[in-house]
Amino acid sequence: MEQELQDLEERMYPMQKALLELDFEQLSLVEAKYFCREEPIDDALINSFGWGRQKYYTVKKTALITLATTLRVI
Repeated sequence: MEQELQDLEERMYPMQKALLELDFEQLSLVEAKYFCREEPIDDALINSFGWGRQKYYTVKKTALITLATTLRVI
């Protein structure tokens, strides 16, 4: 079991490193959108952040591109 935890920690390191590349707004959005059991709809998050649609989608796009680039997906 200890080895499994160590393996999991090693696999999570790249994601942890990628998340550190995000600014506060991007990290907040990623946490609210993807770090929950049921993915909330965008309109609910737009309202909860108090952002306009354009800002929300710009922050989301930039965050996802940053993560994908850091993780070498793109």
